[in-house]
Amino acid sequence: TVDFTGEQQFIGSDSGSNTFEAGSGNATFIGEGNGNTFVAGSGNATFTGGGTSNTLDLSQLFSPTVNVTGGPAGTQANDTVQAEGPVTDSFSGITDFTGSSAGNTTFLAGNSGGYTFDGQASGNTLDLSAQTSGSSINAATTTATAQGGNDTFSGISNFVGSSGGGSTFTAGSGNATFTGKGNGNTFVAGSG
Repeated sequence: TVDFTGEQQFIGSDSGSNTFEAGSGNATFIGEGNGNTFVAGSGNATFTGGGTSNTLDLSQLFSPTVNVTGGPAGTQANDTVQAEGPVTDSFSGITDFTGSSAGNTTFLAGNSGGYTFDGQASGNTLDLSAQTSGSSINAATTTATAQGGNDTFSGISNFVGSSGGGSTFTAGSGNATFTGKGNGNTFVAGSG
């Protein structure tokens, strides 16, 4: 584990499984190989994952929003994290995200699929409104189906469907809030 507080660049070992912990300064972190973990700090950072199975850990941030929609979400660019501070991090080559330890993390997903979103504490949201239609969110199996593949999630209780409607929401055993957009949405009740 390496902790940086100045403005620097760090490149991990070729074997992968590197852990980078950002500090209060601006920094660039490049992970080689597979299975790298990047821990975001209070500074603005750039995280580049090499190989596969790379994780961006947002535990230390407050109310972060992750945008992997494939395009801008309002004023927030694709492949960025924005949080209170303000903090803006950019990333590439990362598919696994861990939310703030204080909760209230928003994950903005798009059509591509292949992401894992892990919320901590409470008040976390998975928002699929960047998809034009036909999203499917199943809280029982913790899977969200996009046009290009599936995302998996945990620790999330608030869900937003496709902007054009046609979303299917399946509840699980816990409490959840489903927000449908457009028309033609289907809600399947669970045991929660």
